[in-house]
Amino acid sequence: MERPTAPPETTPPPCRADDGRHDAVATRADNGASPENFTQSSRASVTTPRQDEDADRTKSSVRLKKSIVLQPMQCLNSTASTDELFYLACQAGDEVMVRSQLPLASSGALDLNRFTHHQDTPLCVACVEERLEVVTLLLSHPSIQVNLSNYSHPPLALAAGLGRVQVVRLLLGHPAIDVNAATARRTPLTAACENGHLDVVQELCACPALSLNLLDHDEHSALFTASLHGHSDVVRFLLTLPDTDVNLLCGGDLAVTMATLYHHSDIVTMLLAVPTLDVNKLDQDGHSALSLACQEGFEDIVALLLTHPAIQLRVSGTKSALTWAVEKGQVAILDRLLTHEQSIPSTVQPTDKVPLTTVACQRGHLDIVKLLLARGVFESDPPEVQWTSVYEALLNKRLKVCRLLLVENGSKLTLPPTPKGQPTLLHAAAVAGYEDIVGTLLARAYDDVGALDPDGRTALEVAVTQGQWGVATLLLSADLPVRVSQDGQVVPNATHVNSWTDIADPSGRFAHMDASKRCDVVRALLLQFPESSQRELAQALLSATHSTSGLTVDSFIDSKSLELLRSWTPSPQLGERTCLENQRALRTPGAVSVGRVC
Repeated sequence: MERPTAPPETTPPPCRADDGRHDAVATRADNGASPENFTQSSRASVTTPRQDEDADRTKSSVRLKKSIVLQPMQCLNSTASTDELFYLACQAGDEVMVRSQLPLASSGALDLNRFTHHQDTPLCVACVEERLEVVTLLLSHPSIQVNLSNYSHPPLALAAGLGRVQVVRLLLGHPAIDVNAATARRTPLTAACENGHLDVVQELCACPALSLNLLDHDEHSALFTASLHGHSDVVRFLLTLPDTDVNLLCGGDLAVTMATLYHHSDIVTMLLAVPTLDVNKLDQDGHSALSLACQEGFEDIVALLLTHPAIQLRVSGTKSALTWAVEKGQVAILDRLLTHEQSIPSTVQPTDKVPLTTVACQRGHLDIVKLLLARGVFESDPPEVQWTSVYEALLNKRLKVCRLLLVENGSKLTLPPTPKGQPTLLHAAAVAGYEDIVGTLLARAYDDVGALDPDGRTALEVAVTQGQWGVATLLLSADLPVRVSQDGQVVPNATHVNSWTDIADPSGRFAHMDASKRCDVVRALLLQFPESSQRELAQALLSATHSTSGLTVDSFIDSKSLELLRSWTPSPQLGERTCLENQRALRTPGAVSVGRVC
């Protein structure tokens, strides 16, 4: 069932004039007029079939006819019936005319309950127009059907919805009145509650036969309707009645969840004061009032709900309030929840599928991650959860979150090695093209740079495929496709899955790359040797025989790359070493990892 909107469409009553009583007649007649019944030629003379018989018609009938004749849009023709005239008299409040015609109802010549072409009844229109004398006369007649609806609602619901408290009193005094009439969209009580008519609500609730928690056509109760529309005075009165059910599901929703959803904080306060309120009860969508307040960012209502002694941040089978606050990026609300919880050993919640830290990193909520770090919650997660959170931040390209975790707070994290066959953090950073993150990961040796993802690719291959040439430079400098043998000779590394020579080969699997990109890869290799004394080593590497093809590197790279090699000069000596360079100092010439030297 769809969640109700506030404010919903109100009960559609018949038209009511603004000030003038006779304007109401004109408006009402115009709305239901048809060319067959109303013509311009009859404006000057209005007659009825009974006019010759009723020569002694009273002055009131003359006044009524004049009001019809003076209508700006139309006038009745000679076919207007007695029932139609009686209806118009009830609408206009012509007590004398109505009183004079009532005897016809006893003889059967007049039907008090007849529907006009307006789809209305005399009693309904008199109630809507608040014609108290006419309503009294109609109710006194034994043939009146007091619960008969017009095109929308019965008389009591119409009067209640419009706040006609005196009319409501008259109707309630009729012995046949059904105070619980539920034949239309609204009951009399929910109609009054929807529009905030407290005096009418009090009159209805004083009736012993009233069913206080009765649901209308939309499955709304009186309390739910008043809470939905924000009528605080009506809610306050209903809560004084002992039979009011504050936990009643109305169309799958609750009074407290609707008051929360539409930010009626005063009503939430009143509901929380009811001892029988189940503050953690879930609506049809599995939401509690607290989870809705967290979703909508209503910090004031969250503060109110947290004062309830029975409030729960986690309800079995649903997302916790903590998760909703994290998902929506509600930092201030999350801070309140964490303070209320006092201590959270881990963001892995039994009611949630994804840990809080992982959710925050996925969605890039930087301030949420900062709060979790400041409170020590992030570090309290298991190492595999910390790894997943960092990986999700990289995968979803949340650069600020990545820098916060790895560059600024990397020493606080405990990141385990990536399981074999899964993409590493380097893979994710290579795809995103974050050079500073790749440098940090290499410096701290979080992962094996030669590790393969499920598609059998190294981080270097991923970087080149994505065109991330800055990242490719860093990865080449950290892991060459060669090794140094025990006798000091540089030989091709047969176990290296994706050597840089494969990338440089203009006829290989990277043939779709243009020459300038292959040239960038060669340049990346040369930039590993900043000192002139290493030039011979660089040339030796380029002259090494590839283990698969039997060719040397410089025998199949393109002319631009060869020109680069011939014109290459060492880079200037760098200043103070960075963390990445300090790690390189631990490696043998050619940036080959010490762990890979035979």
